[in-house]
Amino acid sequence: MQGDGWKNGFLVKMSESWGTITGYSITQGHVVPVERRGCYLLRYAVQRTKVSSEETILACPQDSPQWAIVGHELTRTDTGQHVSAGLIPREAGIHVP
Repeated sequence: MQGDGWKNGFLVKMSESWGTITGYSITQGHVVPVERRGCYLLRYAVQRTKVSSEETILACPQDSPQWAIVGHELTRTDTGQHVSAGLIPREAGIHVP
């Protein structure tokens, strides 16, 4: 799911089925490299009236002073169901003998 389908479809309908947001807490945030730009990866927990989730947003600077959300993912804490759109970097561990 991308763009308008994500924003106007999934995210709008999410409050209908998951309930309204009752609280949130930021769990982690750091700068990550994406295409030679310093983007910001923010992880946070959201509590809603029916379901809680762990979410991640990736925001990158544009050519102007504005930033754009280029990735978003959600994981339900009760079932582990996961959905994402756009770019979300993954950490890779390297084993050194």
